[in-house]
Amino acid sequence: MKHVDLLIIGAGPAGLSTGLHLLKINPDWASSMLVIEKATHPRDKLCGGGLTPLGVDTLKKLDFSFPLPLPQVPVHSAKFVYKGCSFQIKGSPRFIVFNRIEFDHYLVQTARERGVRIHENEAVQTIEVSHDGVTVTTTRGIYHAKAVVGADGATGITRRMLRRNQPQKKTTPARVARSLEVRIPAIPKSILFSKG
Repeated sequence: MKHVDLLIIGAGPAGLSTGLHLLKINPDWASSMLVIEKATHPRDKLCGGGLTPLGVDTLKKLDFSFPLPLPQVPVHSAKFVYKGCSFQIKGSPRFIVFNRIEFDHYLVQTARERGVRIHENEAVQTIEVSHDGVTVTTTRGIYHAKAVVGADGATGITRRMLRRNQPQKKTTPARVARSLEVRIPAIPKSILFSKG
């Protein structure tokens, strides 16, 4: 069994940001925390790549320089139209769009360069909470941690395992939204891309 102070489950932006914040506070965290990721970067991610001003500020506080060295599209205005009603949001930029696969891979590379230990291709199988910490069994070993950060998403194993171990209340069944990503070339003259 391997012992760590902190085990972070998930090497996406939330998990990596947690690790990078801790390293910025105290570089000694490099030897006492570990990030576990079930996939290997670069990995597919069906998720939006829009970085809001809050996300930009967070990365700047972590000493990332902007613009990031990745392909990106700044969006200064977005208009939403539904059943004849519309509203528009503006910013400078309002958000920046990245390819999420490239963005996450860049974060992993940077986190590693700064000292964050990341185990990829290691899936969590069980999580057991006890009075003296948390025992996590993965496809590559068993870890005992003083604390665990679940950064593997709303439908990730951390949430499922912890919910399974808690007394169930009678509540309305949870609903999960699914997304489907389709990549097609944009038509510049389309009404969806018109200015106004």
